[in-house]
Amino acid sequence: MRAALSSMLLVMLFLPVAGCDDEIKDTPYAYACDEPRCHPETGAGAPVRALDLVVVIDTSLCMADEQVILQGNFPGLVRALKDSAGGLPDLHLGVITPDLGTAPYNIPGCETPGGDGGRFLKGVHNSCMNPAGQNYIVDVAPRGCTVTRSTDGASCTAHDCTAAHCEAAAFTGADGVATEPDGLLLSTDENGCPRCRNYYTDTLESVLMCMASAGTSGCGMEQPLEALRQALLVVPEGNERFLRPAAGLGIMLVMSEDDCSTADTELFNPEGDINSELGSLASFRCTEFGIICDQPWERVMETGTATYTNCRPREAGDPDNLLFPISGYVDDLREMKPSGLLSVAVIGSDTDGTLVVSLDNNQNPKLAPGCGVPTEGADPTLRLSAFVRPLTSHEEDLDWAISSICATDFSAPLSGWGDRLASFTSARCTGLPLSGCPDPGFAFGAARLTTLPD
Repeated sequence: MRAALSSMLLVMLFLPVAGCDDEIKDTPYAYACDEPRCHPETGAGAPVRALDLVVVIDTSLCMADEQVILQGNFPGLVRALKDSAGGLPDLHLGVITPDLGTAPYNIPGCETPGGDGGRFLKGVHNSCMNPAGQNYIVDVAPRGCTVTRSTDGASCTAHDCTAAHCEAAAFTGADGVATEPDGLLLSTDENGCPRCRNYYTDTLESVLMCMASAGTSGCGMEQPLEALRQALLVVPEGNERFLRPAAGLGIMLVMSEDDCSTADTELFNPEGDINSELGSLASFRCTEFGIICDQPWERVMETGTATYTNCRPREAGDPDNLLFPISGYVDDLREMKPSGLLSVAVIGSDTDGTLVVSLDNNQNPKLAPGCGVPTEGADPTLRLSAFVRPLTSHEEDLDWAISSICATDFSAPLSGWGDRLASFTSARCTGLPLSGCPDPGFAFGAARLTTLPD
């Protein structure tokens, strides 16, 4: 009996795991699958060939140089994806800004109600020629045709794909829903492999570079996390069909200021001075009413500076919190994707929880930069770091998942992000029982090994 049990477990060790969507339905063993064994972060999971990537780019006045650096480092991201198992995955990639305006109030620089609204944009005022048809990149393998690859799988030696295999109908499943838009063009990549794309003549790298030129005239009350939620969950016009149920999801935030995703728009009320309830209208309101420290906030500082320790985002239920709690955004993403198919990163200004506040030219409090020169550096992005950390399954990923916007080179975070995304396409194996199988110990008359049904 013990030998039989060992043999069964050995066979299971080399079988791909059945994800929650792959459970055996309508059987005596069907049950809700919400255990660690169902999630790829346990070291097991079927590979995916689709990735949905979102880059959130700060459009503050000080971001011109950083956008240029980002553009120059995109080839490293693309190379990591192209080097993944099977070559470039089926890719959707969109760029959004953190500009959601300040309605119902109309403050300088934030005059457009709703700002960019989480819509995908292809450069300033959608000025990039590519992609065409959509404002996000589509670059996927055709469906319904035969492709012959070389022995090492690195190139394609023949295929019978035609334009029809790039039409929306080719990507329509049994549910009648197409995962790709119409109008894709059949192309051939540098390895001779057929691709369906919505960009023409340009390379993927050059299209990304144009899209990353997002401009520097955005609203100074940045709301990157709420913009991300609107892009993916509210789905404004133009964002349709971007998010695919079976795809891995990657998010990169490139920010020189912290998140000010506002739950109470009174935060934007231009009335008030340093002694009023909300203080003077400035980005420090986002700090005071979105972050709590061991020391109470003081707006009038006799010495001109003050140091605050153990600072962290205000939570739900805090009566002084006027921003959306970070936990809500974390929960949203966890509900959308298992952590093994989710990679989130921020290029910002990390902090150990210590914040220094000084005075601006009008004697109002302002955060001292977390990096860069004292007067022009980037603000500490404490809320954004608090968003990324709980969504990072591999501790070693924090070496690149939280990196500095003040660096002169973003290749490490972009390549690290690309490598992690590429890992989603690699087959993984499980040492745990498959979804839908009975407990192997019980089945062989031995002690139970799991909480699976009999």
